[in-house]
Amino acid sequence: MTTISTPEGIRHFQLVQLKHRLKLEGAGMRCHGPSALSQAKLHFGCKGNRAKVQEQIQAMIENSLAAKKYRGAGLYNCCKDLEPPNWSDFNWFEIAPLEWLPEHDCYEQIIDKSDVHLAEIWSVFGHLHDGGVECITDCNTQKQAEAIVELFEREHIDEMRVAAAIRDSKTESKH
Repeated sequence: MTTISTPEGIRHFQLVQLKHRLKLEGAGMRCHGPSALSQAKLHFGCKGNRAKVQEQIQAMIENSLAAKKYRGAGLYNCCKDLEPPNWSDFNWFEIAPLEWLPEHDCYEQIIDKSDVHLAEIWSVFGHLHDGGVECITDCNTQKQAEAIVELFEREHIDEMRVAAAIRDSKTESKH
C-alpha cells in the first residue's frame, strides 16, 4: 500500500487540485471561497495572468518531490486507474479504521471503538447519493485521513452541491 499522505504529497495534491480549479474558473465556473488564481498567488507565489499562473502551477507539479516519489501511486490509491473519482457521485466523506484479517486475506472495518488501536490503515470513503460508499484512498493514520477529508471537502464541496441540486430538481420534476 502506498499513500501520499505526507506533507509533500499533500502539497502535490493541492497543486493538482488548484490546476483543475484554475481550468474550471477559466471556463466560467464559480467556486466557493477565494478564487484559484488568488490562492495560487497567495500560497504558491505565482505571478501574472491566469495562463502564466497555470504554467507555473504545472511546472511545480512536474518538479515536486511527490510527483517523482509517487508517480503511478497517487492520492487515489483505491480508485480505478488511480484517477480521481467523479466527485458529483458523493454527498459526503467518511473515514474508517481497518485491520488486516489474514484468514480472509483482506482488510475489514473496525466497528468496536475500543479496538481502534488495532487499525493498520485508515480509509477515506465517499458516501454515494444512492447509498453505499466508494473507497477513495488508504492512509497510514487517522490524522492523515482527516486531513485528506478536509482537503476533499474544501476542494470539491461546490461540485458535490451542484450535482445534488441538479439531482434534486430532476427528482422533484418527476413528482
